[in-house]
Amino acid sequence: MAPEYCEGMWRMLQQEQPDDFVLATGETHSVKEFIETVFSELEMDLVWKGEKENEIGIAKKDGKTS
Repeated sequence: MAPEYCEGMWRMLQQEQPDDFVLATGETHSVKEFIETVFSELEMDLVWKGEKENEIGIAKKDGKTS
């Protein structure tokens, strides 16, 4: 993917007028998935309780919520 991002950035710099641009992979990820990835990288276990907008993540080690 890096070559495509580099080309995208280069193309943005070629514009005569500044503007807002978005470079994206086309993949969507939830906030929950992001939090799970972060906890995994930190080697911390996470438990989910509740449902939908009332769902919270609780760290197994110390019981703190996220």
